[in-house]
This record gives sequence, C-alpha cells and structure tokens, in this order.
Amino acid sequence: GLNLKEQFGDRALAVFVGVPSLDELDKRLLSRKTESEEKIQQRIDKAHEESLRANEFDTIVINSDLATAKAESLKLVSDFIGLLRCKKIPQFCISGRTTQCM
Repeated sequence: GLNLKEQFGDRALAVFVGVPSLDELDKRLLSRKTESEEKIQQRIDKAHEESLRANEFDTIVINSDLATAKAESLKLVSDFIGLLRCKKIPQFCISGRTTQCM
C-alpha cells in the first residue's frame, strides 16, 4: 500500500482495510480456532501498530461485514480507475501491477 504510493504517487490508490475494533479481531481469530493464543496476540499487536498509520492511506475501509467491505473496495478501485482514465494519466498501479490506460 504505502510503499506503492511512495513509488507511484497519485497513480496509486492506498486503501487501509481495518476491523471495527481489536476486540472484534480477537473474537474473529479465536472463533477460527486455527492459531495459538500467542499467535493471535501477535496478530492483534500488529493490527494495532498498522492502525496507527491508517491516516496515511488515501482511504479506509472498515471490514464490519465482508460483503459490504468487498463492495466498497470494488467501488473505490473502480472510481479510482475511472478518475485516472479521465485525467489520461499514462500508467497507474493497482496491487503492485502497472497497467496501461486505454
């Protein structure tokens, strides 16, 4: 996200995807029963650290509901691509791939 933004500037869209709360993340990870308590705590700590930089991204999507977060993300990316095409910027970057504008 942010590394691509540094490299491509306005030709990249940095989206921060976060959870509604760290408590919610804890509940989600515990309910999966796929990781140890130590690993879950590491992931929660990492999510907290990452959330402190959320304001550095172009936009934030809160994943309260997966379908809604996916739809919101798709709209953000679609709108961004449309904006780039309107500006006739020769290249833009999404998910680390450079694509030619049409």
